[in-house]
Order: sequence, then C-alpha cells, then structure tokens
Amino acid sequence: MNEVETIKQLQEQNELLRREIELLKAKIRELEARLAQYENAHTPPSLRRGQNRKKYQDGPLNGKPSQKIGHKGVTRPYKPPNRQIDVTADRCPDCGAELGSPIRIDSKIIEEIPKPQPVIITEYKIAHYRCPCCRKEVVAGNSECPHEGKFGNNIISLATLFRYEDRLPHRKIQDALERLHGLKISPATIFDLTRRAADAVRSEYDAILNKIREAPILYVDETSIHVQGEKQWIWTFATESETFFVIRKSRGMKVLTEVLTRQFKGINRMRRVETLCQIHKSLAAMLGTPTSRIERPRGEVRGSDSVA
Repeated sequence: MNEVETIKQLQEQNELLRREIELLKAKIRELEARLAQYENAHTPPSLRRGQNRKKYQDGPLNGKPSQKIGHKGVTRPYKPPNRQIDVTADRCPDCGAELGSPIRIDSKIIEEIPKPQPVIITEYKIAHYRCPCCRKEVVAGNSECPHEGKFGNNIISLATLFRYEDRLPHRKIQDALERLHGLKISPATIFDLTRRAADAVRSEYDAILNKIREAPILYVDETSIHVQGEKQWIWTFATESETFFVIRKSRGMKVLTEVLTRQFKGINRMRRVETLCQIHKSLAAMLGTPTSRIERPRGEVRGSDSVA
C-alpha cells in the first residue's frame, strides 16, 4: 500500500469517526433534555429519579412493601348480611346430567354499594289558607321542600360535603353529580347551593356564637391558614361544650372585639391548651393546610381587657 492509499484510508476512517461523534453528541443532548425534566426545582418528589429511597430498603423482603416485624395483622370483620341469595345449579356444565341436591353449602359475604340512583322528581302541591279569625293567609309547609330554589335538601347537603369535606372544585362536583345521579347542574348553581346550606344553619351558628360570648371561661387561639394563596388566620373560640371558628385576615385584637364584643365579661385564656392543639390539627388536616404556628400559652385576660 503506497502513501496515497494510506492517507485516503485514514481520511475515510476520520470521516466515519467524525459522523459517529456527531451522532453521539446529538444523543447526549437528547438525554440531557429528558433528564432535566426530573432534576429541576419544580419537579415533585414523586417524579424525581435516581434518588435513594429508604422507605422499604430495610424490610425483610429486599425492599418490597411488607408487614412490619411484630405487627399483628387485623382482618376486616364481617358484617351481618341484610339479604341472602341462593346460588344453585341444575345440570352439570360438562355432561349435562341433573345435579340434584347440593353436597354442601359455602357462605361468602360480599359488601357492595347500590348502583347510581336517578334523581327523584317530586311535585309539591302547597295549600294556601285564609285564617277565619285574623284573615291572614297561611301557607302549608313540608320539611323536605326547601323554601328557595328547585333542588332538594339531599342535593344541597351532598354538594356542600363535596365542596368542604372532600375539597372538590365546583366543576368536579358538577361531574360527580352527573356521574352518580345523572343530575346536570352548573358550577354557579353549585356555589349557590353551598350558600343555601350556610343560610340553613345560620340560626345554629348564631346560637353557638351567643354561648361563646356568655361563657365564663373561654379558650382562644389562632393559627395561620392560606386562603386562595393569601395568608390569613383561623381563630378558635372554645368552651367545654362549644367550639366556634372564624377566618380573618388579621390576628390582632380587633378580631376579639368583633367576635366577643366589648361586653364580654368572662375569662379569656389566650393561646392553647392540649385540646385546642388537637382541634387545630384536625381542622388543618380537613382543610389541607399545615398548622405552621401554634404558640405557647401567654396567660389569661379577664373581661373587657381582652378586647380593648
């Protein structure tokens, strides 16, 4: 092989290596771009990869989820059935012979929920009367017929539970009601249903507030809570038998003035006792908000001095 052929062969090999390097560089850029999706500050921990996960590393099954050593297993107890179904067969599925009486009966208890129920449409014929004595018009009432709107008490209650117990947005509640009951209702109407629920319990709300204001000894505490991204304060007013909550933008004395008024004559024990700590933790868990600050007791304030 002469010198010219050697140079030509080396040039061809060089060109092949150059192309291979370009392909490898392109592949590296692609992999780095994919890896960046799991290594930025906005990636949730559940999607981050390549980290040391110690949750099950010390388990007896080489990292697989398992029952802890020494933990006593608990089986869900059976509930008494409210109906019974006999499962029988007349003929053998293989040869077709008549089977006669069973040789034994096995019992299997199954818990099941009913199928989604359709909406019940009820027409109320509301009678109006004229009082023969005072001549006033008297309108008959029914506890299952709301005074306002065209939706019944169960719909109002369910929409309110979806919103505040399950923390579903209005559009999710709309989807759930249509999926479960075939009820088509707008998000704006769902919002109004929660307002009607609040109006229905307003008298009970006011009764609790009056008992709080008349309490001889009252425990008061507040902790931060985020409402639509804004930091506010949830206040707790508790006696032995009543608990009253308000959410306000302020954590100052004006909230005490608003809730208790200046006529409050009882003893106001500011800050927490152990029961109040548990109340806050439970309420924060229900609202999906961490109890970020619960301070230690700061003594007690008596009478109107507590709201001055």
